[in-house]
Amino acid sequence: MLIFDFWKYAKRNNTNRLGFILICLVFPVVLGGAVEILQPMYFAPRTAEWFDWFSDITGVLIGWQCMRLLRKIRILK
Repeated sequence: MLIFDFWKYAKRNNTNRLGFILICLVFPVVLGGAVEILQPMYFAPRTAEWFDWFSDITGVLIGWQCMRLLRKIRILK
């Protein structure tokens, strides 16, 4: 959802590609890692797992690829 929302905002305000990458790709990956690190500190029964963070990264990449596909078939303009 962040990618779709930012894409519409970027088209209206002529935002550069670096801003898109930082906001829509890097920020969710870093946030997912931070959640995994902080999880055992605040939620005792939970533990940090690398697999969960890799799942977050995979979700971000799949969302980005879906956006590219929708742009290619002209659904997202």
